[in-house]
Amino acid sequence: MDFRTVYSYIIFNFFFATAFAQQKEAPIKLLNPSFEGPQRASILPPNWMSCGSALESEPDTQPGAFKVEKIPQNGVSYLGLVVRDNDTKEAVGQRLPTPLKVDYCYSFSIWLCKSEIYLSRSSTSGQEANYATPVKLRIYAGNNYCEKAELLAETAEITTMNWAEYKFEFKPKKDYSYISFEASHKTPTLVSYNGNILLDNASVLTPKYCGRQVASTNGTKPKPNTGGTKPKPNTGTGGSVASVPTNIPNPYDNIAKTSIYDRKNLKVGQTIGIEKLYFDADSTRLKRECIPVLDELYQFMSGNTDLAIEIGGHTNDIPPDEFCDKLSSSRAKAVAEYLINKGISDSRVKFRGYGKRQPLYPNVNTDNRRRNQRVEIKILSIG
Repeated sequence: MDFRTVYSYIIFNFFFATAFAQQKEAPIKLLNPSFEGPQRASILPPNWMSCGSALESEPDTQPGAFKVEKIPQNGVSYLGLVVRDNDTKEAVGQRLPTPLKVDYCYSFSIWLCKSEIYLSRSSTSGQEANYATPVKLRIYAGNNYCEKAELLAETAEITTMNWAEYKFEFKPKKDYSYISFEASHKTPTLVSYNGNILLDNASVLTPKYCGRQVASTNGTKPKPNTGGTKPKPNTGTGGSVASVPTNIPNPYDNIAKTSIYDRKNLKVGQTIGIEKLYFDADSTRLKRECIPVLDELYQFMSGNTDLAIEIGGHTNDIPPDEFCDKLSSSRAKAVAEYLINKGISDSRVKFRGYGKRQPLYPNVNTDNRRRNQRVEIKILSIG
């Protein structure tokens, strides 16, 4: 074997080994994947953090709480998550030992079912209710605790009362260090309800190099399993209520280019978009990250007692007219009620749902639909 042959052989093996090392990743093991812990109401299993509403109780380590008696699929306990008739949801999350990476596809499974009995107080009526309506599971990724930067996977409503293994495949669009599991109402829905989902025995997240050119399945197509069901397609109404980017010409002259907090330039009839105001998909539930925005609006209204405004809600064009009208009205109402509950007089804060009748942009792609799905403030009176 001559020198050139030996040299070529060494170079080939070096690059092969380097490429292989770059593509091989170890499985990601969740901490406490079987949700083992003290079996009590509103007590989280160790290594998991509550990602639900700060005004509601934390998820439950079952069985034994609220008349839930199902035998665990694995170990001695499992996690119980509920949704409520006041449109709140329970969720848990944790930091991953190693991040999800954009160049990898992941396979994952978890055992799910629902309890036929989950007795607790209704958040709206105050009376005892059975949280037994089927709900779905959503799996999110982010780079902070409880951040829902990307929906990795979701199921249809979990109707089985026997443990079933649900399998998922997904490819993240970015690198993420956190994962969360959320119980969610069916979508779309106009009336929130009480329901539960039970989680046990989550698998490792097994990576497989698939490169950036492979399109993500978005986790919406679990493999056939012993009791799993295919998820329903998303209606496209969820996500965020976003402001219109300033680098795109605004097609409406009545949309102010100034901030509502620029008091000297405000005029009666002006309409101003609220930035960084987000809702859960097909829901009227405001996300946690919106609270500073709403508090800033409250402070401005408190310091300008001669100002009266209308909160206007808008949707994209995908759902039916009736659903869009109700959803936009309910979202506008949620913002108005936040201000009123903080102390702003209801005579100064009105709300209205415009549905999909006033798009800012043609509803021809996802970005335009996201921009059209928004909340605005209209100046009704000054002084």
